[in-house]
Amino acid sequence: MASVRKRTWTGNDGKPCEAWVVEYTDATGKRRRETPKTGLKKDAERLRQKIERDLTDMLHVPTSGTTTVKHLADMFLKHTDARVEDNIIRPSRRRRIAGDIRHIVSQIGHVKLTELTTQHVEKTFRHFRDNGQAAHTAKQTISTLKLMQDYAIKRGYMAKRPVSDAMSDFTGTGVGRIKTFTTEEVSRLLAGVQVRKYKGRSNPFLMAQCFVNIAAFCGLRFGEIIGLRVENLDLEKRMIRVRHSYCRLTKRLNPPKTRAGHRDVPMPPHVVVLCRKWMAKHYQENDLGVVFAGERKTVVTQQNFHTLCWVPLLKSVGLYTKGDIYHFHALRHFAASWMIENGMPLTDVAALLGHSKFDMTLQVYAHPMRDDRQRHLAMEAMASRMLSLPPTIDLELTATEIRVGRDKNAPRAKNVNEISA
Repeated sequence: MASVRKRTWTGNDGKPCEAWVVEYTDATGKRRRETPKTGLKKDAERLRQKIERDLTDMLHVPTSGTTTVKHLADMFLKHTDARVEDNIIRPSRRRRIAGDIRHIVSQIGHVKLTELTTQHVEKTFRHFRDNGQAAHTAKQTISTLKLMQDYAIKRGYMAKRPVSDAMSDFTGTGVGRIKTFTTEEVSRLLAGVQVRKYKGRSNPFLMAQCFVNIAAFCGLRFGEIIGLRVENLDLEKRMIRVRHSYCRLTKRLNPPKTRAGHRDVPMPPHVVVLCRKWMAKHYQENDLGVVFAGERKTVVTQQNFHTLCWVPLLKSVGLYTKGDIYHFHALRHFAASWMIENGMPLTDVAALLGHSKFDMTLQVYAHPMRDDRQRHLAMEAMASRMLSLPPTIDLELTATEIRVGRDKNAPRAKNVNEISA
């Protein structure tokens, strides 16, 4: 139990000082002392009651020696660095976390963790929005603060969850879905990539064909395509064995992020033909042993591919819009949606994409593939199967003509407005 007593001491100026303090034993058995800001007895009594309640509920964090958000940020970054070294997270994610932390520390770095409230979090979020950040970007930054909060709670620096409480009110600010291709747009891309450009050089021309087709039909990420080693491209069995991904920050090959990322992806015949042409005409032996090395035996960077191949391709087929450009990653989304559209089980689609859980595939990668006309035809076909009707139905078909137990010789209504219930 906590107790209140008066404490007296001599200040630096030699004058006597006194204040009412609360003394107690924390959950670890350590004897502690806390002083209310006013030093008054009534405030010390309130503090004693709060400490006793928090000790009972296992929520107490001592104020003495408590750390600030900035100090927590430094510890969390070191923890993140260790996770990068252990290959748990990618350097690119570490860089994004560091960027988020810089924004967070600039706003609330001075705040003690025991004094961090939902108001601090909401004010920080609002500051990001008022300074031009999109809603989903600001929420992503606050999500990094939540990771810091969870790290602190596990290590006893915090007991409550003000960030989680504040984020529950950030409705309608989820991360925006990637702009995806329709079937017709991908058809234009596949046709456009077959037209030689790039000043007549065949190396980038054939490389663009391979990249676009592998992404659209096999669903590989860009890093997995440029990280594809020769021994993992099995042209005889028509299989891509995904075992590595290229990291542009460390300039080395890393294993997939998860166990599900180790996967074997079948190739359609035309993709095999393209890869055979590449290996026969343009493959260059290189230090990393990757299939798609450039003319100087170096790995193709995403920036170079984007500038030399991707943007010119989008422009050539009329899909380029400045400020709202399609990402190359959108082809992976298309591949997932196309597999599902063509009847592949969702669990198999998730396995081919390297997802450990199919709900990730469904919630993030699955997109509508049909236009209104196709949906009308699909609805008619489903209704026809149920009612044993021909697949195409006249819009003026009356209810009496549907075989649901009525007389098929009943008179037909003149127009659709005369259909009886």
